[in-house]
Amino acid sequence: TELIQAVNIDMNPSATSTDIARRTVIHYGYEFNYKTRSVDLEKPLPLMPDKLRMVCSRLRNESISSEEPDQITLNVYRPGQGIAPHVDTHSAFEDPLISLSLMSDTIMDFRHPDGQEVSVFLPRRSLAVLSGASRYGWTHGIRERKSDVVDGEIRPRGTRVSLTLRKTRCRPCHCDFKELCDTWQADPQSSGLMLGRNLEEKHVWEFYDNIHSQFSNTRHTPWPKVVDFVNSLPSYCTVADCGAGNGRYSTQRDDLMCFASDTCFGFAKECRDKGVLSCQADVLTPPLRKGAFDAVMCIAVLHHISTYERRLQAVKSLCSLLNAGGRLCLHAWACKQSSESRRVFQGQDVMVPWVSRATVRVLLTGTTFQELWKWPCICPLIPPIYRIPTACHWTLLLRIQRKNHPRMARKCRATGQK
Repeated sequence: TELIQAVNIDMNPSATSTDIARRTVIHYGYEFNYKTRSVDLEKPLPLMPDKLRMVCSRLRNESISSEEPDQITLNVYRPGQGIAPHVDTHSAFEDPLISLSLMSDTIMDFRHPDGQEVSVFLPRRSLAVLSGASRYGWTHGIRERKSDVVDGEIRPRGTRVSLTLRKTRCRPCHCDFKELCDTWQADPQSSGLMLGRNLEEKHVWEFYDNIHSQFSNTRHTPWPKVVDFVNSLPSYCTVADCGAGNGRYSTQRDDLMCFASDTCFGFAKECRDKGVLSCQADVLTPPLRKGAFDAVMCIAVLHHISTYERRLQAVKSLCSLLNAGGRLCLHAWACKQSSESRRVFQGQDVMVPWVSRATVRVLLTGTTFQELWKWPCICPLIPPIYRIPTACHWTLLLRIQRKNHPRMARKCRATGQK
């Protein structure tokens, strides 16, 4: 009620009022141009009403928005009025998009470019926060009708006042939703984000979907530095483990509230089976509340992201999850390895081969070393780094099978074979 009264009192001169498609529209902060679908940051409107400014401050203080909204569009929907499906211009506003419904209920329809549709009931005095995919990848709109069906009940619509609160953007958008992104459509090659995503879908996401079980069997021992970070956290704090893999760090302590996510469904399911709250998600757009975590971990993930722009976006997304004073633990492979390392990288952006250890295990079962010497098919299973000298073949094969074939390992050491 106080907000409605503030709007009626302060409609002028702090705002501009127009009539769009028979509905009343009032702008605060900056006027939204419906022709360019953007705002002119060089032409700010007079100050907002105090009540609206209090709402913007509260959104930031309660971590609903990382920044205080500076543009508000007020729409008055009378029964039978709606708004066509649309997506708020990517380059004009930041994430999230916030909508406050007053005076009456309604149903908002979301539509994905692939044809999916989802209807969401918005009761009066509710707050809808559109972030990530719902902000950038789906259109939203309200059908023109005088009633809605909710839980089998027909509910007549009344006059509804909607406050759309947004933070203006002063730079191009670098999202992953090219179908609806004005920045990508204007210059698809400017950022390389979509090219990077396509590479990762093929060489990272699909790859781990196929070998996650084998990969998980090779990842038991946690990295000491990461364990030190986890042990340094106070009890009962909230931790986001983005790119959690099989959850070996999320399960280190029982007195932490951990949320795990990974692009691989198999890894996310494995974390869930271990008792960790988990979901399938990309580290660039984690579906987690911003500013809600005391600590964030991202271990051995950054080197899987293929472009500089996407790496930068990933780090920004991780930092946005932290509350004031939160801590971020970020680990990735180093391009320059020590002389003792078995990894040798010829450059910064390279493909690292994966050896199917299940295949090697089948070849070794019931086979003598003398027979293996005669098998040329062993060589393609070994990455180039191990092919010279030939003795390294045995070192790798023996390392893989030491746990399952201790007698073979002891026999090799006793005879002096490498």
